[in-house]
Parts: sequence; C-alpha cells; structure tokens
Amino acid sequence: MSEKTILIVDRDEISLHLFGRFLAAVSKNIILEKNGNDALKRLQRQKIDLAIINLSLPGIDGHELAKNIRYIRSGTEYQKKIPIIGIYTCSERDIDYSLFEDCIQVPVDKEIFVKKVTRLIS
Repeated sequence: MSEKTILIVDRDEISLHLFGRFLAAVSKNIILEKNGNDALKRLQRQKIDLAIINLSLPGIDGHELAKNIRYIRSGTEYQKKIPIIGIYTCSERDIDYSLFEDCIQVPVDKEIFVKKVTRLIS
C-alpha cells in the first residue's frame, strides 16, 4: 500500500504538532496548515487522502473548508471522496455532521484518534 497523505488543519500550533505526532506511525506524509485559506491552496496543488479539520478556524471555518474540499478539482476528478474528520470543542454548536465521515471532540484520545484515521485511510 502506498503512503497516504494526511492534511491536518488547526489554528493551534501545539494541536497541529500533537496530532502530527499521534499519526507519525500511520503516515510519513503529514501536512500541517494553520488556516482554511492555506489548506485550500494546498489542496489545489496536492492530492490528499484524508483531511482533519478543526471546526473553529480563522477566516474560512471548518464547515466552509469541508464544503470547499468537495469542489476542488484534482486532475479530472473532484475530491468529493476525500474523507474528512472534524475536530470540535464542547462549546461548538450546529455541527453539520453530513460534511464529515467522523467527528472527534477535544481533548482527543490518542488511541481512538489513530484508530479512526487508520480506518478511513485503509
């Protein structure tokens, strides 16, 4: 199986690096972005196999980013099939679960997080 590329988008640098460390055994191709705009630019240039998105991003929030991901062209196909995991806090309201294959509330349990990611990229 080829190495999968995982995009993690979170405004918090500590969370970005923590999630990246959690997934180091799952993939060596982990991309970290701090906002939705940079994530969209990355997605236009590079094929992604899984996106992990904090719902509370500056600028384009996690819901808007997830909607946008579905309409980005990768070669001749739209990336509608990219699995997306939403990361949210207990204060989040009105989560549109239909945009995500899975959602995880912070604080994130490492074992559960890794299992969910592994299931989605297998």
